[in-house]
Amino acid sequence: MNDVGNEQSNQSIKRVLITGSNGMIGSALMNYLPTQGFEVFGALRTSTLVSDEAELKDKNHLKHIVVGEINQRTDWSTALKNVDVVIHTAACVHQMQGSKDYDIVNHLGTEQLAKQAAQTGVKRFIFLSSIKAIGERGHFKSITICQPQDEYGKSKLDAEQKLTEISKQTGMELVILRLPLIYGPGVKANFRKLIQLVQLCSLKRIPIPFKGVKNVRCMMGLRNLVDCITCCINHSNATGMMYLPSDGVPISTPELMQKIAKALAAANQAKPIHLFFAPTSLLKLSFVLMGKKALADRLLGDLTVDSRSIQEDLSWQAPYTVDEELRYTIDAFIKSS
Repeated sequence: MNDVGNEQSNQSIKRVLITGSNGMIGSALMNYLPTQGFEVFGALRTSTLVSDEAELKDKNHLKHIVVGEINQRTDWSTALKNVDVVIHTAACVHQMQGSKDYDIVNHLGTEQLAKQAAQTGVKRFIFLSSIKAIGERGHFKSITICQPQDEYGKSKLDAEQKLTEISKQTGMELVILRLPLIYGPGVKANFRKLIQLVQLCSLKRIPIPFKGVKNVRCMMGLRNLVDCITCCINHSNATGMMYLPSDGVPISTPELMQKIAKALAAANQAKPIHLFFAPTSLLKLSFVLMGKKALADRLLGDLTVDSRSIQEDLSWQAPYTVDEELRYTIDAFIKSS
């Protein structure tokens, strides 16, 4: 990964706390940041390794601290001791519509962490938000008016607003990253299902009716995200900023399917797929009738982000191409299957 922005960095930041350290993003940060000279601690809700111990070490000698459930009453004092920067990756996702957990964890839990972080002298707080804080479909910039469409997006936006208040009141530096779909080893939910669908249709020679889909969507590979976050830890220009990072090149759903198939084929796990034309309107109707309107929006609709501000401010560019990140993802998918 790139060592970017070093000429404008504050190398005094050395001790990093990562929340959600056993998640896809948190785990990748836990493994990478020590190679860059940072002392890294991970915060977990619970531990399956050892019970009744506040501080744990895994096989790689990375320290984990159990903090319990994340809400407005969480005690972060042990985890925040002598910490310079917090990277808040922990979040509540994939809950039932109407669930109060989104607000409790993503909004109130984040507020509690930020208040205690500021009180203990944390220099910088990096918040992994979501493009859903703006909306579900469209072409988004940092100045786009936010219109979140579900509880998850609203909870992320509420957290952003509260963090901004705390930063202004306390002087703790704040960096917000509104992330698009993140893919990489360990990816779950719809992206993993898409890989499985492409693999199945390839092996069974089932044609896929997506040839006529002309959408464009931005995504971000896990290694690109880790590189981006690493840049944001120290770079002075990141202070007080909100960025929309991505791989840099939008991709359509048919293109994505073809690239997934190519990566699978390179590992002898698939054959070329066959796409055929079906009207997009018919595809949308089919998804709606199956009760999958949200999935239709993701597969058929546009969602792009303008990443120029982070490229200009921090001289940051995604170090890996979409093809490279997909191969990295597929290799891990095959090993785990």
